Amino acid sequence: MGTQNSNVTQTTYSTNVPKFLEPQVQQAVGQAGALTDINQNPYVAYGGQEVAGYNPLQQQALQGVSGLAPSSQLNQATGLAGLASQQNFTGANVGQYMSPYMQNVVDRQQQGAIRDYARQLPGLASLSTQAGGLGGTRQALMQSEMQRGLQDRLYDIQATGQQSAYDNAQKQYNQYIQDQLASAGLLGRLGEAQFGQTAQTLGMQDKAGKDLQGFEQRGLDVQRNNFREQQRYPFEMLNYYNAFLRGLPMSQSGSTMYQQTPSPSTLGSVANLALGVGSLTGGGG
Repeated sequence: MGTQNSNVTQTTYSTNVPKFLEPQVQQAVGQAGALTDINQNPYVAYGGQEVAGYNPLQQQALQGVSGLAPSSQLNQATGLAGLASQQNFTGANVGQYMSPYMQNVVDRQQQGAIRDYARQLPGLASLSTQAGGLGGTRQALMQSEMQRGLQDRLYDIQATGQQSAYDNAQKQYNQYIQDQLASAGLLGRLGEAQFGQTAQTLGMQDKAGKDLQGFEQRGLDVQRNNFREQQRYPFEMLNYYNAFLRGLPMSQSGSTMYQQTPSPSTLGSVANLALGVGSLTGGGG
């Protein structure tokens, strides 16, 4: 059974630049070579500023933050609170809280008691006269009793005055401690308010500085992008020119080559025919 022949077809196409476009194409090739030649067109680095630096507002904010410390009012408040906690109401310091006029008041009360005692003496003599012979002894006893009563009254006046002065001194001490603690609390709040206001002011300065820095950075970015666009501009124009040339009509030509491959049966027939011819002519195969 014979095998069918297989045919091989090869077509070649070629595109030719029209004569009127050859100068333009040669010019584009020359420009491309010049642009890509690092000797003729070396790399040009951007020489402008790329990153915006700190502005005076940011520098002031940074300096303020680096020097930020607790306010002096907080230190004073701590000192007052510590002083108040270390003080105690004792006999050693009670005198500084007592009224300096306390003893004057006591002395006047005692003088009043003595005057009362003196006013009672004439009546005591009259009673002893009425008593007759026993009046002298009775007068002595009554006078002794009155003197003891006077001493007790004078002692009570002194003790009561001192106790009252001590109680007032303790009240004064407690009020002093409360005033110290209240002053410490007030100074503490003032210190916190001052610290907070200072921190808030520094934060506002830093924010304003960052806004200015961002505005400056946008300007630097525009300058850098413009520089890059200028560097890319020749290449973009060349690409545009090449694209324009490629869009123009080009002349094309093609050639087709056809070749038939003989089948195995045909090759066998050719071989037999050769052998037959050889035998007829006496050839050696």
